[in-house]
Parts: sequence; structure tokens; C-alpha cells
Amino acid sequence: MQQLYVDVELLVFNEKTKKPLKNARVDWINRDNQESVELFTDDEGKAYYKADKQTLYRGLASIRGYMDGQGEVKTGARGTAHLEIGLVEIKRGLTFQIDNILYDLNKATLRPESKEELDKLAVFLLTNEGIKVELSSHTDSRGSDAYNRRLSQQRAQSCVNYLIEKGVNRRSLVARGYGEARLISRCKNGVTCSEEEHQENRRTEIKVL
Repeated sequence: MQQLYVDVELLVFNEKTKKPLKNARVDWINRDNQESVELFTDDEGKAYYKADKQTLYRGLASIRGYMDGQGEVKTGARGTAHLEIGLVEIKRGLTFQIDNILYDLNKATLRPESKEELDKLAVFLLTNEGIKVELSSHTDSRGSDAYNRRLSQQRAQSCVNYLIEKGVNRRSLVARGYGEARLISRCKNGVTCSEEEHQENRRTEIKVL
């Protein structure tokens, strides 16, 4: 008899300790048709699903007290597919970067794709009430120090204002613009760099306070 489905075994665990996380929520998404189901892990941190054969799936895992995590797996024609997702525990001082927070040149207005990423951050902050975070904006080294500091502060505040509109408590948010004070690439004043190298410094970060 031909096998109609492929078994999938999901494991969600603490990235540092490797201990399984029970009652973690996993949004299980079929990448072909975007259909999704909601799964929850058992006492062993596992969840199971009968998936379509030879199909790409994405798992989005979340649980209170941890950063959201995700992973992808493509099922075969038979057997069992496995996907493991490690989650980082939220602790004071934890810093992470938010991708795709984009602005027009020399402006602090959020572009539509930026709002999609901030929507995810809003859900995370609303799920983990009581966390206070610093949202910081950073520029590359081009332009004066004062201009970059002012522009980055405006951009950080734009993000905070948007999150407040989404229901996040304003007392949980601090906007901070660092300008070019915290470069992460070699592209300091006077150094010739490619646009890609400058882009590394133009970033938005979250720090748990």
C-alpha cells in the first residue's frame, strides 16, 4: 500500500542547556500553499505531524521567556523527517539584531517591509510582558557624527512609536540612537568600503534591559 503521508518529528529545546522545552507552540507552515497548523510540544519537547510527501515546511517555535526560533525541513517520499529548533533564553543584556528595518535615504520614516518585522517584534513583546528593552539604531560612518546621532535617534523613536501603536507598553521601550559610535565593520571615517560593508553598520538592535 502506497504511503500517503510522511511522519515529521519536531524537537524544541533550550539552545544553551539542550534541555527540551514542553508546551512550546510551533506554527507549522506548508511553504507550497502557505497552509498552517498550530502544534504544541509534549513533556519531551516533541511534537508530531503527518505531512505531505516531498514538501518544504517551516516551523516557527515560541514560548514565554525565550526568543522565537524557526527552521525548515523538506519531507521525502517515505520515512520520518526530523526538525530541531533551539531557542535562546531571554536574559538581561541579551542583544539581537532585527533584520529588514529599512528607511529611505536620510529619512526616519519606516518603509512597509520594516513594519512587517516590527509586527513580529510586537507579538514577541506582548507575549513576554514585563520585559524592558532598548531599541537602538545605528548608522554607517558617512556623514558627521552629530548628524548620524540625530538621524539614528529619530529612526529608533520611529520604531518605538510604531510598537506603541501596536499595543506595546511605552514603559517597556527605550529608543536610543548611537549614530556611528558602535561600528561593527572596519568602515571608519577615511576608510574606503563597499556598500555591502557599510550596510553591516546600518542596523537596528534590541537589548534586554
